[in-house]
Amino acid sequence: MNRFALSAACLLSLSARFAGGADARAAEDRLQFADALFARGLNARAAAEYESFLADAPAGAPGLDAAWFRLGEARRMLGKGEEALVAYEKAADFPGSPFREKALFKRAAVFTQLDMDEAAEELYAGLLADKPSGDVLEMALYYHGDSLRSLGRGDEALAEFERQLREFPKGPMAAYARLQLGKLLSLPGPKRDVKRATAILRALADDPPEPRLAAEALFLAGAAGFYRELFDKHPDDARAAEARFPAAWAFCKSGRPQDALAAAETALAATPPPDAAHALELAYVRAQALFELSRLAEAADAFSRIAASPASAGSPLRPRASYQAALCRFKDGDGAGALGSLSDALADPELRADALWLGAESAAAAGRADEAIQDYRRLANEFPEHPDAADTPSRLGHQLRLRGAHADAAAAFHDLAAKHPGSPLAPTARLAAASALSAAGRGAEAIVDWQTYVRDYPSAEGVPEALFQEGAELLRLGRKTEAAAALDRLVRDFPKSPRKADALFWRGAVLRENGDLPAAEAAFRGALAANPGDDVKRDARFALATTLQAAGKSDEAAKLFEELVADPVRARFTSGQFAWLAQHQYDARQYARAAGTARLMAEQAEDPAWKQAAWTLAGRAERAAGRAPEAEAAFRAACGIDARSEYLPEATLRLAELLLARGETKGADEQFRLAVERCSADEFKALRIHAYAGLARTALAAGDKDAAASYFLTTCLLYHDPELVPPLAREALPLLDELGRADEAKTLRDMLSSEY
Repeated sequence: MNRFALSAACLLSLSARFAGGADARAAEDRLQFADALFARGLNARAAAEYESFLADAPAGAPGLDAAWFRLGEARRMLGKGEEALVAYEKAADFPGSPFREKALFKRAAVFTQLDMDEAAEELYAGLLADKPSGDVLEMALYYHGDSLRSLGRGDEALAEFERQLREFPKGPMAAYARLQLGKLLSLPGPKRDVKRATAILRALADDPPEPRLAAEALFLAGAAGFYRELFDKHPDDARAAEARFPAAWAFCKSGRPQDALAAAETALAATPPPDAAHALELAYVRAQALFELSRLAEAADAFSRIAASPASAGSPLRPRASYQAALCRFKDGDGAGALGSLSDALADPELRADALWLGAESAAAAGRADEAIQDYRRLANEFPEHPDAADTPSRLGHQLRLRGAHADAAAAFHDLAAKHPGSPLAPTARLAAASALSAAGRGAEAIVDWQTYVRDYPSAEGVPEALFQEGAELLRLGRKTEAAAALDRLVRDFPKSPRKADALFWRGAVLRENGDLPAAEAAFRGALAANPGDDVKRDARFALATTLQAAGKSDEAAKLFEELVADPVRARFTSGQFAWLAQHQYDARQYARAAGTARLMAEQAEDPAWKQAAWTLAGRAERAAGRAPEAEAAFRAACGIDARSEYLPEATLRLAELLLARGETKGADEQFRLAVERCSADEFKALRIHAYAGLARTALAAGDKDAAASYFLTTCLLYHDPELVPPLAREALPLLDELGRADEAKTLRDMLSSEY
């Protein structure tokens, strides 16, 4: 029997049996009882039993080495380190015992726990000199290295960890040794090897034996990507909290503003809070991240608080915060606010040129022309080499456009082109003037400028854009023949232009409007093949799908529509297109897709009739897929809409059939009667036959065979349908025979014989 396998009941029994005194127990039983207590974590009771056993056991008694060792373990786990040392020392006095090496190791470990690193190192070194066996050797190597590191003997510690990994590359302590190597190799000194340290820590983070070690490795690696991984995978680890400050700067410098913002805000909200210097830096990182995320109003307020804070006095962050606050307000359309934020930046020699430029731009945006002129001139006089010093007319025109003064902006650009025709800015000014005129609603004048630009600068980079804008403007003005010519020239002369796809798309739109579906299809396909942007790609695919549908190419059209139905472009789907696609999917037995399309149609449709159609189509697909509850809900939704569309009779009939199928005869009867009424038009004759048949089957389900037979008979005699009537007759005849209605049965058989 395994001496650690005693049940709880057995333990109680032994405890009771030995309560009368130690003399009643055999030494072996007492040791077994102590071991059982120890195995269950009852360390205080186990220690007492071991002490009693050892006090009474004669020298040389079996189990003394194990008893001393386990007594040491029990005392250690009870926090009695010094008493544990005594027990471990006793256990180590048994040469050849399997507990000797473990006891020596545990003794050293207790010294480590007691922060007695020198004593621990000496004991680990002594144990290693005795060449212990595998597990103990690995543990001793690791903890000896750790004690050397704690004593500041980094090179020796490094060698010990290297040895551990050579001898135990896959041992249980290997990951911890790699972590220690990463630490030591990152420290300044002759052994520093950051590249190797990073590689070791990266490998450990990718394949850790436990999450804690991955978090530690990511923290020690200390780069933006590692910090992000630390926060994502180990958010509750203590290292995540410690990493927030260095991570905030790392994220900020590596162009990851969202990560920088999260790290800075978390660090600022920490308990305890960061000191004043760190808090100032974190606030700056937070403000910069808000700026890079285009949260301009928040960023401006954050920078302004830094610039006004007593903590920033004398700090280089104050003038930078002043400039950034102004830039945020300028970009947010608050030119006046920007001007009021620049004082500290203007006083800083390194920032003055940029601050003057920003002041001029802000004054122009605020409509304070005198201040704008003043600052442009100061910029030119104080910093003649500044890249913006000779750019006044162009910048004025652009600022006017930002303010929405498009006509005035066009005048400024025209002025630049007229006064400085040899300037490299002149072509751009002409193009900008055309765009400004278009935005001002003066399209005819804009067309003249685009045509002038193409004529005067035929090799300029902006010619394809000018041709496209000319074509688009001509389309807006309804001059389609001229528009087509401009777009054709763009496609022909600039086949590699990024605007080729746009031009082909609009060319296709003109062709489709003119009824030339094959040419329109070719144009839309050409647009898609020209690597368009997302918006044009989406529009071209939709236009191609509608063109294919109109041309009768249903399968390809349906495939495109199916792809687009999950895209925001589905807002352009008409209810008719949704219905067409749902029906196409239904016909192809793609019932789940058909139901999904119909539900999107119901969600988007505004006309009650189309919404009723959508729910009917959804119910039809769900019913075909065998999903009766979903089908019933859809048909109920259709019937509940106040509309008399062509889909209402079907929805009513199918709802009745589903109710009958689940045994709700009363509800089924009501719905079948409604279906009979709603199917009165000639085009619904087949549905009306099904409705009467449903009344017959409902009566039969309710036990009224006579009524059922009458419904069947009446339906068969009233209607002549070679597909629907014969099966109904075959249902009616047995009932008529059973009810003894022989004449009626004969009439029905004669009719079947003569007509079918």
